[in-house]
Amino acid sequence: MIDFLKDWMTKIAALLMIFTAISILVPNNAFRKYINFTFGLLLTYVMISPIIAFLNKDFNPPVDLFLNYYTINKDFQNERNDYIERTMESSLKLFETNLQKLVIDFLKEKYPSNDYEVQVLSKYQDQIIIISKIDVHIYPLGIKPVENIEISEKSEQAKFNGFENIINSISEEFNVDIQNINIIEG
Repeated sequence: MIDFLKDWMTKIAALLMIFTAISILVPNNAFRKYINFTFGLLLTYVMISPIIAFLNKDFNPPVDLFLNYYTINKDFQNERNDYIERTMESSLKLFETNLQKLVIDFLKEKYPSNDYEVQVLSKYQDQIIIISKIDVHIYPLGIKPVENIEISEKSEQAKFNGFENIINSISEEFNVDIQNINIIEG
């Protein structure tokens, strides 16, 4: 019994000496209150551990506390990962929607003779949003008079150049690779 009391008093004295040494080393700031709280919990544990051990022989607080912390922390980590994934998905959809509106407004301002529908696909890569694809559907406004149709390479090249101007404009304005922009007529 005397050895038990000696061991118990030694633990309390050692904890108080450690606490005093750390208190001297830590400056007076907001961090000090957390240290005081932590040492208060440790001192309380050391003070009541013999009583708890006497009442319950199977009680092992450090192991029980660690297992509870691990279980709670693992659940928290899973919930956090799910939350991050949902947040990234919703921010990606919001980015795509906003970019669609910006591209439509840009095209209507620069090329007002057509109506546009835009679809954007993007993805996260190394914490950065990468634009994978922009599809621009072009619909003519109203009915246009029929133009003379020439069947030659020259007329096909002129049609391609019209879309090439739109592709280049989108690429320059929104800093998107030309290969990722598709124009669909009609």
